[in-house]
Amino acid sequence: MFNLYALVLPSEKKICWDSLQSYLFLHNPENIIIAGDLNVTLVVEEKKGGSLVRELAREWVKDLILDWELEDIKTTRGKFTWSNKRIGPGHIVACLDRFLVQSSFLTCGLMATSKILPNYTSDHKPIFLELSLDGNLGPIPFRFSSLWIHQERF
Repeated sequence: MFNLYALVLPSEKKICWDSLQSYLFLHNPENIIIAGDLNVTLVVEEKKGGSLVRELAREWVKDLILDWELEDIKTTRGKFTWSNKRIGPGHIVACLDRFLVQSSFLTCGLMATSKILPNYTSDHKPIFLELSLDGNLGPIPFRFSSLWIHQERF
């Protein structure tokens, strides 16, 4: 599990994502979970308000997601994790905090869900990840009945 805080400046973000990518290639870990303030939106719809600037880090994060077969765990409650706490036309909200979970981790029969919790003082809302066993494990396996086998012998 990687708890990440990506910095704000593009040069700092580049160092952050390159360092993480290098670490992953060097150590080749399994069942990766990347969590925290990635300081990037993955799609334009994850931001409301403010200016639409080209987000360079978006491509770096998307490359990491593709290279390591990560899944962005969408929240079941809430949409935006950050707010500039302004009122009126200067109000900006965005989804900057998230969980990226390696898809191989989820094929082990685990189900991942996340939700955004209420915040009280910070400009970021806390996010919560829950991993649980998938309730639908497929059809019930066929079972032989010893009585049935015994009766077939006669």
